[in-house]
Amino acid sequence: MGIGKTLKKASKSLKKGAKKATKEVGDAAKKTAEAATDAAKKTAEAAEKAASEAERIGASAGALAENAYDDALRLGEAAWNETVAALERWLFDGLVDLLLDAAMAVFKGSRPLVDAMFAGGRALLGDPKAAADFERVVTAAASKKRDPGAQEAMRSLLRRPEIQAIAAAAGSFDTLSLGLAGSAAYGAGAEGCFGYAATLPDAATIGGFYGVGGVAVSVGASTTAQLGVWTPRPADLKGPYFAATLEVEVEGGGGIQVIFALPADEAGWLALTTGKVKPSPVGIVVFLGGGGEVSASVSGGYTWVF
Repeated sequence: MGIGKTLKKASKSLKKGAKKATKEVGDAAKKTAEAATDAAKKTAEAAEKAASEAERIGASAGALAENAYDDALRLGEAAWNETVAALERWLFDGLVDLLLDAAMAVFKGSRPLVDAMFAGGRALLGDPKAAADFERVVTAAASKKRDPGAQEAMRSLLRRPEIQAIAAAAGSFDTLSLGLAGSAAYGAGAEGCFGYAATLPDAATIGGFYGVGGVAVSVGASTTAQLGVWTPRPADLKGPYFAATLEVEVEGGGGIQVIFALPADEAGWLALTTGKVKPSPVGIVVFLGGGGEVSASVSGGYTWVF
């Protein structure tokens, strides 16, 4: 079973809830399908198709990843334990609210980008050629391989008009990631994610990543497609982070997180917790599908690159 259970247990223990009421975000696709407009129905159908395709791809990729990442996650346990210790010390209610407020401000100020990310991800998984390229990318990542064919597939995906629309709205977020995430990301192991990241707009630089913790809208043994935009370049995605999951209803279903880097030292933590320094976002991640109740929360995670 490897180290997955230890990582998953630690991840769940770090999730801190907010004072906001829980909404049924996970079944928004069903509710939207019952709406009166054709546009809403088409959005719901596209979302359901994307979620189904991601789960199909993830069923085989998760098993590959469990074998490929077991030793790597074991070797990374010390870094993960340091992250857990720091979060357990500093992540109290005041900081949770501060991070959620900052994340909501990012969401409100980046709504055109977030909408483009959801639309682009659904269109990608709804097109047979693009879905095949996505599968090539995440299968290579599941095997922890810098595969030339997968890198070319990543370049092909970034050339698509729906991904170029994301690039046009991305602003300072000039890296895009595509991957799989959820409680089945590593087979029966850790809750986490893996995939490829590339610089916008033309994938001049490409790298692989895998991580544990910080995953939204994952239920049971499901996997979801994950699309993110980042300020760091692919090689710089490594390290610990806060993941602020937002309690917002997504047309067609799905989830949203805003990612913040953890302070590097005690002075940085004190500056953040006392409000002297405002949290600065390093990424926005959307999850295409998932299920269950999703409430606003802050969790921790750690990302490695290859």
